[in-house]
Amino acid sequence: MADARPSADLPPEPVAPEAPPDEAAASSYRRQWLLMVYMAAAAPNLQEPLGLDLEELMRPLRDMGVKSSLVTVVVQVDTPTGVSKRFRLRRRRAVRLMVKPTKVDTTLLNFVEGSIKKYRPRYSALVIWGHASGIGRGFDPAAPFIRKGDPGQQGEEPLVDDMVARTPCPDDVRKRSKDVKKRTVASAGTVWGQLGQLPADCVLDIVGFDACFMASVEVVSELRGSLGRTSPVHYMLAPQGDIGLEGWHYDLMLDQIVAGRARLTPVKLGMAVVEQVGLSRSSPETLSLIEVRRVDELLDALCLLIKALDHFYRGAYREPGFRRLLEDAVHAALWARVRQFLDLADLCRVLASRVPDCRIRTAARDVLAILDRADRPFIVDHVCALDLPLGGLSIYSPWPRATSVEFADGVRNIQVDECEYEELLFAKKTLWTKLMYYPDAIASTERRWVRREVRDKVDETRDWLDWSGRAGDPKAPGRAGDPKAPGRAGDPKAPGRGGGGRFRNEKDDGPLLGSEDHS
Repeated sequence: MADARPSADLPPEPVAPEAPPDEAAASSYRRQWLLMVYMAAAAPNLQEPLGLDLEELMRPLRDMGVKSSLVTVVVQVDTPTGVSKRFRLRRRRAVRLMVKPTKVDTTLLNFVEGSIKKYRPRYSALVIWGHASGIGRGFDPAAPFIRKGDPGQQGEEPLVDDMVARTPCPDDVRKRSKDVKKRTVASAGTVWGQLGQLPADCVLDIVGFDACFMASVEVVSELRGSLGRTSPVHYMLAPQGDIGLEGWHYDLMLDQIVAGRARLTPVKLGMAVVEQVGLSRSSPETLSLIEVRRVDELLDALCLLIKALDHFYRGAYREPGFRRLLEDAVHAALWARVRQFLDLADLCRVLASRVPDCRIRTAARDVLAILDRADRPFIVDHVCALDLPLGGLSIYSPWPRATSVEFADGVRNIQVDECEYEELLFAKKTLWTKLMYYPDAIASTERRWVRREVRDKVDETRDWLDWSGRAGDPKAPGRAGDPKAPGRAGDPKAPGRGGGGRFRNEKDDGPLLGSEDHS
């Protein structure tokens, strides 16, 4: 039997040096979360908020000490000069990981793939930070969408009756869509579409948008990715309305991750971030937590609803006035600051109560049931600090448009080209594009806009007349210094026809016409 004692010829085993207290305590914690923050800081007014939000991300890491090892924070900043800088935030400093030129087409995709494959966390969250306007590319003025240079117009604006886009997808619009992809500076409103190209092994438990108007059914469909495969994104956290430059409270978000430890699931973290709404004047006004993996069920229900609406509006054997009913329902739906982003839940409620078609009412109620299902709702959580009872998810419609008066009050317009909208997965799945961009519908809604614009101008002129010089004037409207009432001078009768409004025979000045002589 071999001797179990160590041989005297072998050197003694080296004794491992005693680890510092902080590192020894940190080894007992497992890295649960990877927080990736993509900051598109190309706009000049984003430079100050950029520094404040980076400080918010660093503060909890310093305060929590070794417990901050539960989360790995990686930040990529795309600068206005076309340079991408990637950092890992630690308790005492920020470690530079990469500095290279920005590739606009793949900047966000490379950031997410590289971070997940390098750190391999249990849960991963991505926040897209910067300017955005939903699926649009900026705000438009308070004027209808009129394309110049149409045949027969010689480059002039058409008349009111001709306010129709005669060519659905002209060559100039296609060219402009291709030129957009050649930009050298990334923005939050353009890079988010890259998430639909994530491979199956790069799973994002939460995708958050610290950007405006991103809680829409079109954005959720794009995050779902190609139809027929498993969604790489599980939950989306985004505002339905606009959001201030201060944005999210990142220190509160990191506090939840460190304090929750292994018990913090993506749903609980998302609901904790939603509770930031209304905390202070700089807090977000709306936030929605949406389960992206269930978007296929919502799209199937919306397909049935949109198919019924298309038959109701464009059917050959429709009743007179049906189109007006549907247009009124679309214009009556709630919205938040941008006139074209309609609240999906409120639109379905209006359709279910005002449209005289049983198929539309049934399909609208089915969509509402999916959005607010008690056991597993599509919109997991939603808080709105506005005066409007928004439902948490929007849908784009080019029919409504803000007038000049509404534009002066802060309401904005976003116009999306038809050929760009057709490229979205939501448009490919449903008939929403054919219905919304139907030429007769565009003509009718723009005539409605012209009538509203004229009424607003008349009301504005009337209010100005009531205000300018009339207040405190004791004299009745008429000639200055005239003490008599308006009418013929010296006439005791009230304004109107002489003789009480009945005509006499001019020939003989006899009895009234139509009277009988019974003498």
